[in-house]
Amino acid sequence: MRRHLTGLVLLLTFSGSLCLAQTIQPAEVDDFKPASSNQPGRQYPQVNSEGRARIRIIAPEALKLLFISTGERDHSFEYTQKTVNTFKEHGLDVENSTFPGAHEWHVWRKALHDFTPRIFH
Repeated sequence: MRRHLTGLVLLLTFSGSLCLAQTIQPAEVDDFKPASSNQPGRQYPQVNSEGRARIRIIAPEALKLLFISTGERDHSFEYTQKTVNTFKEHGLDVENSTFPGAHEWHVWRKALHDFTPRIFH
């Protein structure tokens, strides 16, 4: 019994440390400069010393639909949701769909099935 209790205490301690480590995010270095691959006179995209990128999106008037979809277990799910929220905060009309699954064919097939009627509306 004591061995099981010790194992449980270690497990809870270790898992709590993992959760804490995942929530502490280092501050982003704000030393962005235009990327060396930019066309002359273009300020974006910009890159900082950590290799993070900053982009600027200018949506043309002709843009009728911005559709983003992702699987609920996709490795980029959280990032995709943050991107959609950022677009919405900046006034872009974004349609977002999520589907069960990861980054795999059956998710893409569902997304295509969901997207296709929207472009012919």
